[in-house]
Amino acid sequence: MLLPFSTFLMMSALGVFFIVFLPIWWIVLFDLSTVTYFGNWSIGFLRIGPNDIMIAFIMAAIVLRGRRSEEWRLGKLPLLVPWLILAVLLCLSYLNAPINQRNLTDPIRIVYQLSRYCVRPVAYFAIAMILLRTAKRTYVVAYFIMAGAVHCSLLAIQQGYAGMAAAPGPFRTGNQLGGVLVIPIILAMTGTFFPRNRFHWAFSFISFGLMARAMLFCQSRGAMVACLGGGIIFGALLVTRNLGRQRLKWLSPFIGIGAIAALPALPFVLANPFVSHAISAADGSKASTMQWRMQERWPHFWGIAVANPLLGVGTAVDLSLGPKANTPHNGFLSMLVMWGFPAFGILMFFAFRTIWNGCLLFWWAKNPDHRVHGLAVAAGVAGILTHQLVEVTLNAPFTFKIFWILAATTELAKRWPDEDENAPPVFKSKRELHGLEPIQEFRPLPRSA
Repeated sequence: MLLPFSTFLMMSALGVFFIVFLPIWWIVLFDLSTVTYFGNWSIGFLRIGPNDIMIAFIMAAIVLRGRRSEEWRLGKLPLLVPWLILAVLLCLSYLNAPINQRNLTDPIRIVYQLSRYCVRPVAYFAIAMILLRTAKRTYVVAYFIMAGAVHCSLLAIQQGYAGMAAAPGPFRTGNQLGGVLVIPIILAMTGTFFPRNRFHWAFSFISFGLMARAMLFCQSRGAMVACLGGGIIFGALLVTRNLGRQRLKWLSPFIGIGAIAALPALPFVLANPFVSHAISAADGSKASTMQWRMQERWPHFWGIAVANPLLGVGTAVDLSLGPKANTPHNGFLSMLVMWGFPAFGILMFFAFRTIWNGCLLFWWAKNPDHRVHGLAVAAGVAGILTHQLVEVTLNAPFTFKIFWILAATTELAKRWPDEDENAPPVFKSKRELHGLEPIQEFRPLPRSA
């Protein structure tokens, strides 16, 4: 879909303003706020999308205004080597795929294609490592992740009340919207149970309610099961530490009173078609569609993956199966078929390491806010991996950004000081170097004693 050129000019002007006048890491916030922009601009022989120019803004800001400290130079960033290996494997897979050969006709096209489709999607790990080093920045990014998801949710809620079935929000299908909401809704749930201040609680509570309503409207049973899976990990981690047990003990009377008060309305709630559709997700693998996927599609695509183990075939669509239902209907199988086993293995290493880092933060971090961040990340990534069983979700543009940002921040969080103000700088604007941190203007309430 071609976007109007006026949108390109507007985003470019905003990007230049961010690069010149605002802290570099704020461009990441600008990037997250463009979740509803889809399509491309046709500029000469190039097709450029919003995600492409956002990466260009970030790289330009780092090159033009970045200040590198000796302690945090690129060679010392955690997990840089496996991340680079993954990027190289994705490039090799793209170069090897028969479906891509028509686009690889000259060196300029090759560089453009590899930059756009292989390097850009995974670049947010390095970007977050460089720019989002402190807890304060990470928590602000979490606000914008939830805000982007709320924007999508509001569109879906409007569509749902207008009578649209499986409301997709700004996306093509309700399943895509459901996948986008999995991690943000768990972040909002965590903020509701463990707020840093009253603003964080109010923002998380409202965001959770809007995203939950949109989740019902989009009718994605896979996303609902994914949220349940993330919620199970959330609850299991809570009972392992005194911080979680104390909060559960404090909340249990209110939960009990709320459940009893809601009993009279239960028949009307269960009669709602969106709720009944959500409850049908409990059928799980017993559903006929799931059985069909497991028996017909999964073995077929597993055979393709085994036949092309190193670099995959570049696509998870097999047109020999017909114009419809020609994909694995399984995110893990899709990535195996597209990229091969080595790239898939490295990506899963990052995913499970992120969950493990989140658990370590929740169990051992001295700062309660750092603990809660670890809890939210572990539950959120576990939820999106659950959704991968039925949909290709993890490598969707917005979700992939969030995934790499969370992977980087949990890796850095193990090195966060107990007090965020003591963190050493890496890239700072002139305002920050003079002690003027702009984001402090957006902290509505100080942390209570």
